[in-house]
Amino acid sequence: QTIVDLDMASREENNTDIPELSAYDDVSKWRALHFSFMDGKRPGTHEHHLGFKLLYVDDDWATDKPKPLPCGSTVAIEMTIQPHHLSYSCHNMHGGVMAAFVDSAMGFAILRITDLYQVCSTIEFKINFIRPVKKGQVMVAYAKVVSRGRSHALAEATVKLKDTDTIVGKAIGTFNLYKVIKSK
Repeated sequence: QTIVDLDMASREENNTDIPELSAYDDVSKWRALHFSFMDGKRPGTHEHHLGFKLLYVDDDWATDKPKPLPCGSTVAIEMTIQPHHLSYSCHNMHGGVMAAFVDSAMGFAILRITDLYQVCSTIEFKINFIRPVKKGQVMVAYAKVVSRGRSHALAEATVKLKDTDTIVGKAIGTFNLYKVIKSK
C-alpha cells in the first residue's frame, strides 16, 4: 500500500472525503498532506493514537516558542506521557514510545525536503535513552536532516523535557526515499 492508500483507508473508516492524488499537484501541497497527519484530526494514524502534536515546521509556529529552535532543528513535535505509555515494570515511559516518537520526528524532518510524490520510510535507527520519563511529563523531539542523497537521507533527533534543557533521548536514523506509485 502507498501512503495515499493508507490515507484513503483512514478517511473511509472515518467517513471523510477521499483525496485524489492529483489534488497534490505541487510540492507544498504534497508536504502539507504529510504534515496534516500531525494535526490531531486523523484518528487512523499512530501519531494521533500516541498523542503527538506538531509544534513547528520551518517558520510556521503553532505555539509561541523562542527562535531559533534548539539543536539546529527544523521540526519539533511534543507529547504528554499518559498512563498507556508506561512500562508495567517501572512506571516510566516505555522505550518503544520514545522510539516511535523520534522515528516520526525524523521522518517528518525528512518529508520537509522530499520531492513531489516522494515519501520516506525508515531503514534503521539507533536511539539512546538518557533519562527516564514519568507520567504527566511533556517531551519535545527536535529533528533535522543531516544529509540527503538521491535515494537515502540521514536524520537525527534530540528529545528534551518541555521548557527545560534536560535531554532524555537522542536518535539518528537512515531513511529510504522513493516515489509514490498511484494505485489502480
